[in-house]
Amino acid sequence: GGWIVRHRPDRVRVALAFGFAASAGGTLVLAVAGPPALSVLGALVLGLASGIPFAASFGAAARVRPDAPAAAVAMVNMAANLVVVVGTPLLGLTFALPGDGRIGFLATIVLWVAALLVVPGVRELESRRPVGSPG
Repeated sequence: GGWIVRHRPDRVRVALAFGFAASAGGTLVLAVAGPPALSVLGALVLGLASGIPFAASFGAAARVRPDAPAAAVAMVNMAANLVVVVGTPLLGLTFALPGDGRIGFLATIVLWVAALLVVPGVRELESRRPVGSPG
């Protein structure tokens, strides 16, 4: 994700869409709970793809608040940490429900798809980049 932001800023939107879609796909593979090798593949795809949006998120936050870029980046980190601290136990609780966690995985897929639906807004953030800032 960081390489794309730095070297191909015109492709950030595509990278974000790919990251969200691949994350939803990896989560779907985990929800299906097929053979262990398939679950490992799903976890790898999910783990790698879910990291793609971070560089763009940090850069966009700093551009939106050029007066306080560190605080803006901290807000992105806070949101990510909140998702982990709250979401992980909630997902874990779904393993006690019928379906052995599939409900939680399906809810997570819905969230990935919802994120995918807001990707066009990235262009708006790109246009706010201060004049003369690195691309």
